Amino acid sequence: MAQEKNALITVVSYLTTDQTVLKTVLGYLKDYIDIEKISSVYQVMGKPLNISSVHDIRSTESYRGLCVCLKCSTTLEARELVNKISVILEKSPNRIRKEIKIYLLAFEAQTKMTQDLSLPFPEWHNRPELIVPAADIWHDYNHPVLNETIGHLAKKYQLDNWGEFFTQGDELV
Repeated sequence: MAQEKNALITVVSYLTTDQTVLKTVLGYLKDYIDIEKISSVYQVMGKPLNISSVHDIRSTESYRGLCVCLKCSTTLEARELVNKISVILEKSPNRIRKEIKIYLLAFEAQTKMTQDLSLPFPEWHNRPELIVPAADIWHDYNHPVLNETIGHLAKKYQLDNWGEFFTQGDELV
């Protein structure tokens, strides 16, 4: 029997505050993971990450979305899990494919950088919509590169206006 491994996965809906989209995606993920803990759901606000040019300072476009983080276990290896996540997104209805991003933030204490997989997820400690929900559920996880707990890394966003509590994550499962 394959050994269970711990992972942190964040699901972000960048275009809607409709919880049913998150519920649907979590339902798909449950085929490959066992959810051990789920963070609060946060409403996030900000500028899209896919701006066409870094010099486009006139852009006033912004989004309101939702994010939630899962501490989960799986028998899959990290690359297999990323492949399953890709398949989930490819087979999802067009609406979900456009609105959702699923990030594998951490997988055990693995560090890896390949063309299709980077662990831990690059720069997640600089993105409050990723680090704050993760710190909610696994604050003592030690970032394997920065050698600091994510609880400590998330503290710098306590007073920032990046998002707000939306609902309990347990309502999604």
